[in-house]
Amino acid sequence: MIMRCIVIDKELTGLQLISSYIDKFPALKLLQTFTDVLTGGEFLRNNTVDLLFIELSMADKSAIHLVNSIKEKLLIVFTVGCSQLPKEILFLDILDYLVKPFSYERFSKVALKAINKIEKKATPGEMIYVRSEYHLTGVFLDEIEYIESVENYIRIHLIKGRSIMSLTPLSTFMKKLPSEKFIRIHRKFIIAIHKIEYISNKKIKLSSIELPVSGRYYVSLKALVNK
Repeated sequence: MIMRCIVIDKELTGLQLISSYIDKFPALKLLQTFTDVLTGGEFLRNNTVDLLFIELSMADKSAIHLVNSIKEKLLIVFTVGCSQLPKEILFLDILDYLVKPFSYERFSKVALKAINKIEKKATPGEMIYVRSEYHLTGVFLDEIEYIESVENYIRIHLIKGRSIMSLTPLSTFMKKLPSEKFIRIHRKFIIAIHKIEYISNKKIKLSSIELPVSGRYYVSLKALVNK
């Protein structure tokens, strides 16, 4: 699931920071940025938005007025310039707040909080998150062809020849995957069941590769095929 976002901040540096973080986060899509509440509010009224990042200290408490008018329609995150928050924020139904300058790690926690809240209302298991190169990367389950153990890492092989490396044991990653969609076939491999083209002589043919099936997993695979 991709969450559609907009950012409202009177400062260009604030817009640039949060826009760069959104671009790094696969499950978020930046629709537009605004430097004033009036045009941002007009965009919200005419477009579908899932998540709003808005600077709290806009003129005449306009950010609070806007949030009060649209809080039932989307998730809201305030960005603030100091750690001392105005008491008005305690009475607003918002997801979270970010104190400037905030790190990508802190931003990621807020983004995941938003995604988890939305996913409770959506079909579970569409996307999982893996830590790769010091940040979380979203991976759509339907794009995974197979997962390969490479020493202390796993390589997640995606459709169209792409792959993602993660410092995670294969057995630990298997626990994240829905059992009706993935099966382990070897000490080194997990495959997506719906990507199987055929099974022959203890080997499985996927669209891009043929993989071995080891004896201890062959029984489970046969049971799956014979359902």
